[in-house]
Amino acid sequence: MLKPKYIFNLGEYEVEGDIFGWNFKVLKEGQIIATIQEEIFHIRDTYVISVNDEDALNVLMVVLAIDASKCTRDTVIAFD
Repeated sequence: MLKPKYIFNLGEYEVEGDIFGWNFKVLKEGQIIATIQEEIFHIRDTYVISVNDEDALNVLMVVLAIDASKCTRDTVIAFD
């Protein structure tokens, strides 16, 4: 399918996204441990994260990696 999928070498986390790349599920050992939703009607990138406290730091790093990936993908680099 045409969905974004990220695999992180960070304690067996796997991230699956919807076709638009706005909603993600974070899985650990096959179980959903967090959901990430990008709110699209904001000037800046805004995410809503639902996660257990014990996985919060790792999931935050996942969100930062997803956002960095999107920013890099949307950036045009020009060389003089």
